[in-house]
Amino acid sequence: MSTTNLDTGWGANIPDLTSEEASAFEQDALTQAAIEEIQMNSDSSYVPSDNAIDVVVDKYGLGSELQTIVSNSGGTYIDPDTRSATLAATSSTDSSSTTASTVDTGITGISGTVSTDPATYGEIILDNSAVTPSNIPEQYKELGYIPVGIMDAMGSKIYLDGTYAGEQDVTVASGSTISLDLEKTTSKITSDGGSLAAQGPSDATIVGSYDNLNLSGLGLQSQVNASVSGNVVLDDVYGTVGLTTTGSNAQIISEDTDLSVNGNGGVLDADGNTLTASGTFNSFRINGVSNANISLGLTGNGMITDSTGTIGATLEGSDANFTIDGAGYDYLTAGQGSITLNNEASANITGVNSNGGDLFINANGGQINYQAQTDVNATINLGNGNAYLTYGEGYTATEVNMADNTMADITGFAPSNGELLATNLKSLTDVSVSYKDNNAYVSESGSSGSIVLHDVAQGGVDILTSLNGTNFTQEYGANTVMIALNDKAAA
Repeated sequence: MSTTNLDTGWGANIPDLTSEEASAFEQDALTQAAIEEIQMNSDSSYVPSDNAIDVVVDKYGLGSELQTIVSNSGGTYIDPDTRSATLAATSSTDSSSTTASTVDTGITGISGTVSTDPATYGEIILDNSAVTPSNIPEQYKELGYIPVGIMDAMGSKIYLDGTYAGEQDVTVASGSTISLDLEKTTSKITSDGGSLAAQGPSDATIVGSYDNLNLSGLGLQSQVNASVSGNVVLDDVYGTVGLTTTGSNAQIISEDTDLSVNGNGGVLDADGNTLTASGTFNSFRINGVSNANISLGLTGNGMITDSTGTIGATLEGSDANFTIDGAGYDYLTAGQGSITLNNEASANITGVNSNGGDLFINANGGQINYQAQTDVNATINLGNGNAYLTYGEGYTATEVNMADNTMADITGFAPSNGELLATNLKSLTDVSVSYKDNNAYVSESGSSGSIVLHDVAQGGVDILTSLNGTNFTQEYGANTVMIALNDKAAA
């Protein structure tokens, strides 16, 4: 009976096997490896687990065949001999070293290595310098680690570079300031009125009340739930961050952080990622936020640019000035202050009791839906876009720029509750009024602007160049007429 030596592919031979025995060893090893190890995704890397090495090398002596399986399945094979040699070379000189075989993390532009640190042996360590929340897939954030395409039977974890096993537990005393490098796998920081500056890849739990708070990085599973009274800086903070401001001195600056905040005064400045915001702020600036869920009170200056989601605000007082820049549709309530819509910004605006003050609205480019709900004194300047206006209680004065592509659709207009002006006309003599289906249509030949007045009977509109000694063209610095209703207007 002929025998053969089975080359394992890892420098070991099993001698004197019959062809049937060799085939059986091969089949058993392939089956065991497939059950325990083969979880393939394209363009991923394969790091054999300790268990697989035991099974395949020590028990079956199979190496090259396993490498063939990996290659044929679209993965990148990492030779365990290379890793073992690295372990032997580094363990005697630096037990905390994480230098080993480079692996594909599955994230574009981010490399990783197999840890040789006994605390995280065999795990995947990310190149932390290249990691930001924006390039970590959402499903990996939920897991708390980033798995490679092929994991061992227990599931390999990827830690941010510099994380070591254990937990860091810190209490910040009232009035004190602590600066921390969070390097343990997990950490917990509690404060009762202290100040904290913390950075690092640890999965951190940060709770309590803080005067000043400065956070950078943190692990994917970090959770922040704190109240703040002073300055807060959040820079690329992973996980979930929930803050409550206490007082007008609180100032939050957030960049590339998923933030949830409730305001009791103070300032909010948020750039990027997602934002959930409620309560009242003295002022805020929100830029580049996606899937926002915002319902804020504003007492000072507020600006939202290039942000999407559900956005609502209430202007509280005559000092409130709110500017929205960029496409979107927002929900606003105001009786005083000013609202400016630029660059395709659109809004539903409800005018409420002005309490002796005035509301100013400047709409330039998007769509405005306005309803005078209660006793409100409003001035609306339509520079461009479409406007659907419902006059009601109080007094609403509207200026329509007829030179731009502006369309004003007006319901409820009466001499007692407001006025209507057509500005920037080519000529004072080319304005015409037509009537259809109980509506009046005002336009000018050669101009793109138009006005529709609902529930106005035939002949019910007068075009006035002056009234009570006021010349409208002189008053507004451009060809302007007033659109007035006479006693024929009642439908």
